[in-house]
Amino acid sequence: MSIKHPRLVGNTILWVVAAIWGSSYVLMKMVTNAQMPAGMINGWRGLIAASFVGLIFFKKLRHMSAHDVHVGIVAGIINYIAFQCGTIGLFYTTPANNAFLTATYVAMVPFLAWLGHQRPRRQDFWAVGVAIIGMVILTRLVQTGFALHFGDLIVLVAAFFYAIQILYYGGAATKVSPWVMVFWVSLLQGIGGMSYSVLFERSQWPGIEWGRALPPLLTVALLVTLITQLLQIYAQRLTSATTAGMIMMTESLFSSLFSVLLGFDRLTWSLLIGGGLLVVANLISQINFSRFSH
Repeated sequence: MSIKHPRLVGNTILWVVAAIWGSSYVLMKMVTNAQMPAGMINGWRGLIAASFVGLIFFKKLRHMSAHDVHVGIVAGIINYIAFQCGTIGLFYTTPANNAFLTATYVAMVPFLAWLGHQRPRRQDFWAVGVAIIGMVILTRLVQTGFALHFGDLIVLVAAFFYAIQILYYGGAATKVSPWVMVFWVSLLQGIGGMSYSVLFERSQWPGIEWGRALPPLLTVALLVTLITQLLQIYAQRLTSATTAGMIMMTESLFSSLFSVLLGFDRLTWSLLIGGGLLVVANLISQINFSRFSH
C-alpha cells in the first residue's frame, strides 16, 4: 500500500516516538526507586520485548534469511553500545552535560551521511545550529557552566553510536522486516544488559523491590522498547536521516514538559526558549524552501 505523503507520515510517527521516550523517564524513575540497577533494567526490558516478538511473530522470525540476521545483529550491537555508554556516562557527569552531549548526535548525522555520499542540504546545517543553541538553553548550560568530565567522553561515544543507529535504520535496515529488526535489537539489549548486571551489579540484587519494579518495567519493555523501536524503524523508511535526528532530539523537550505537567519541575524560561528553538530547528529542517524561490 502506497502512502500519499510518506515524509509527513514518517515525521509524525517520529514525533510520537520522541514524546513516548520523553515521558518514559517517569516510568524509569519508578523502576530505579524500586532499587533495580541500570544494567538489569536494560536487560529485562530487552528480553521481555524480544520474547513478546518471538511468541507473537514466530512464523515471521522462522523465515529470517542470513542477511536479515546479520543486519539485525549489527543494529542490536550499535543500539546496545549507544544505550550502555549513555547509561554509564550519566554516573560520571552532570545531567545537563549528559542531555546536551547526547543531543550532539543531531550534528553528527548530516556529516556522517555526507561521508556516505548523501550530501546534506544547506538548511540542514542551519537547523542543526539552531537545535544546538536550543539544547544549550534547554539544559541551562549557560547558568551551570560546562566543565569537561570523564563521563562526557563516554556520553560522546554514545552520541556517535546514536547517530550511526539513525543512519543504519534509514539505510541497510530498510530492507529487513521491522519485526525482525526489533527482535534482534531487543535481544542484544537484553543479553548485554544482563551480562553487565551479572558482572558489576550482583551486590545490588538483594535490595530490589520486585513488587514495585515489575509494573513500570513491563510498561517500559512493551511501550518504550518494543513499540517505539518498531515505530522508529518504520518511520525512518519514510523520511531522511537528518530530519529523523532533529525530531528524535526533542525527547529532552518532551521529558521536561512531562516533568512540568506532572509537578516534578516548574515551567522556566529556559524550557520555553530552548524548546521553542528546537521546534524552529525542526521546521527549518522539514520545510521545502525551494518552493518559495520561484
